[in-house]
Amino acid sequence: QLVHHDIWDYDPVTGPKLLTVKHDGKSIDIVAQVTKFGMLYVFDRVTGKPIWPIEERPVPKSDVPGEASSPTQPFPSKPPPYARLKFTEDEINPYLEADDRERIRGLMKSARNEGVFTPLSVTKDQISMPGELGGANWGGAAGDPETGMLYVRSADQPAFHTPLREVENLPADPPMKPMRRYSGRL
Repeated sequence: QLVHHDIWDYDPVTGPKLLTVKHDGKSIDIVAQVTKFGMLYVFDRVTGKPIWPIEERPVPKSDVPGEASSPTQPFPSKPPPYARLKFTEDEINPYLEADDRERIRGLMKSARNEGVFTPLSVTKDQISMPGELGGANWGGAAGDPETGMLYVRSADQPAFHTPLREVENLPADPPMKPMRRYSGRL
């Protein structure tokens, strides 16, 4: 399981890649799975065991009433992520006009922005990094059977989400409000 209780749209974006690689001095058959959230999971193709340990790490908790988000998510210990897992104010495009940078800085300060696996909120805007369109999404990955190399096309593409509405308080046939996305460059 790559994601416990997926509330981010972090489903696998491409099929796993089958390769033969050198590991601890011997050739082994592996299966490698890329993700939208910038992590690579590598397993022994015969036994199904991870090549490197997978650690359960604490992640931010949901504030949505009735939502029981998982308190942890599985993080592979190797290889390092191929995408950024957090978007900070220091990474705002320095070539933007000063007023645009300040507007984006204000959006970031008022949003939930706790790194990868930050849940959407009912009270605040939320920033996902790399976001549901990021990581190895469109374009995925390719394996070279001759060399055992895995090539990953990755996008550092933060997503900005407005607060969720409480479903319990909606009329039977609510008018749908489209999700607002920031269309400019962050």
